[in-house]
Amino acid sequence: MALIYRPIINDIKKQIESGNIVILLGARQVGKTSILLILIDEYKKIKPPNSVFYFDLEKEEILELLSDHRNLINYLKLQGADLKNLVYLFIDEFHYLSAPSKLLKILHDSYSNLRIIVTGSSSLEMTSKIKESLAGRKRVFTIYPLSFEEYLQFKNSHLIDVFLRAKQKGIQLAQPILNEMLNEWEEYCLFGAYPKVTLTQEREEKIKEIEEIYNSYVQKDIKAFLKLENVLAYNKLVKILATQIGSLVNVHQLVPMISVARQTVERYLFILENTYIIKLVAPFFTNKQKEIIKMAKSFFYDTGLRNYALKDFRAFDLRADRGSLAENGVFSEAIKSLNVLQNLQFWRTQAKTEVDFILTHNGKIIPIEVKYQHFDRPKISSSLKTFISQYHPSKGYILNKNCYGVISYLETEIKFLPIFLVDTIISDNLNI
Repeated sequence: MALIYRPIINDIKKQIESGNIVILLGARQVGKTSILLILIDEYKKIKPPNSVFYFDLEKEEILELLSDHRNLINYLKLQGADLKNLVYLFIDEFHYLSAPSKLLKILHDSYSNLRIIVTGSSSLEMTSKIKESLAGRKRVFTIYPLSFEEYLQFKNSHLIDVFLRAKQKGIQLAQPILNEMLNEWEEYCLFGAYPKVTLTQEREEKIKEIEEIYNSYVQKDIKAFLKLENVLAYNKLVKILATQIGSLVNVHQLVPMISVARQTVERYLFILENTYIIKLVAPFFTNKQKEIIKMAKSFFYDTGLRNYALKDFRAFDLRADRGSLAENGVFSEAIKSLNVLQNLQFWRTQAKTEVDFILTHNGKIIPIEVKYQHFDRPKISSSLKTFISQYHPSKGYILNKNCYGVISYLETEIKFLPIFLVDTIISDNLNI
């Protein structure tokens, strides 16, 4: 299967050439190894022989080789590497090492011509092992499932050029093309965007690939990395969260539902978030008496895994949860586009007035509502009006099925866009 280029690779190459240790984190099978292989292929074409090396630490003999920096250096020399010139080390599944920080620090500080790129499937595992001694020496990239743009490219869809024009030039799509794009968006939300799932054609085979991804996650990340004993309770929690996407996470209510202690529920949530299954989105607030300030909302990074947890891959028009699924799809797309200074939250009052997402950046706030429905004309909800009245943002967005347009409310500009143009909101507000 041919490897497909992803835009993040250009940013990764810049950091490699700067001399930083590059760390790629992300869920299992999200495409980290494919990115390494693409980079290896590129560097082998332009670098001298015996200057590019790949190590897979799932192989025990390779793990032993990298257990001590002297073993590694001797190996490189035996393979003909000239350490007086640049040598590139690509190391997959780096979390298997017991003391990776020590090895990385020695290699980086003692061998200035080494360029080191590593991957890991668990930020929990990596964070516990990548110590402060690497401060100023590393750059971390989170590799997510495919964005909608990448999804269309991986599928070789005829809609990719239309999507790019709509995104970059703001053209409004005619209804037939709009309907086609919505159909693709719905499939994107139903089966998620893991690369192998996207490249699989048949519906049943897609589901089998998702099943394999989830089972691999439980067997390798949960049982092996985290030594989790009560896997049944863990899986039950995943299913409960899958039914409650976009809802407040109430730990007190979850305790009797899965029959474990509160501390165990909190630990499971921590594990789920740090192995890139869910994201807990914090509330936006300024009034502690009237607004939700503690409980987060949960979303799945990949909606295909969410639907697998429920064993439900029915089409959108047959689903009672289509609104929540569309909201999770917006989250999944938005989180891939945020830069380091942007943050995505939600707003809810004690009276249950709510805005789905609040984008914050440089002190500015932008409300985003998800209304997966057709609009005859632009209109805004009472909840959004309440938020605008209280916070007076300069702009806001309503993501929907068909409506383009701009209206104003109390001097706030409200822009209506089709739901698949999520990342244009993020990119349009990078410099606010």
